[in-house]
Amino acid sequence: MTTPALRLLPLTLAALAACTSPEPAGSGQPATAQDATDPSAEVLALVCASPCAGPMARVRVFRDAEKKVGRLRFEGDLGTCSHPPHIYFDAAGKETLTVPERPVTGPEDAAALAKQSAAQSEGLTLAETLRCAQSPGG
Repeated sequence: MTTPALRLLPLTLAALAACTSPEPAGSGQPATAQDATDPSAEVLALVCASPCAGPMARVRVFRDAEKKVGRLRFEGDLGTCSHPPHIYFDAAGKETLTVPERPVTGPEDAAALAKQSAAQSEGLTLAETLRCAQSPGG
């Protein structure tokens, strides 16, 4: 049995303009991307437009102890690129690291790659995986 995947559809500028951020209780100020408990549509649209995008591209969501988004990791579509990189983004959609998909040349290289990836998700937990759909039929 398969679990239904979340489809992220391309957004128009009008749809993006209509989006509003939730307000935290009592603050009177809109939440920032760092406060969000869910990645915003704008950030997901940006992340899903990364190199090697396609209907099978995924976004891994890493959350902190308070369930707030801390990091997003884009994993490109293997049908679009034979060796898609992993691209990390903060909750606001700023790219923080690109880890190229390439042969590992030895234990030191493997350790260095693992250290880079671990630093991106330090203090965070992999919480969910979203799929990037490039078209309504995708």
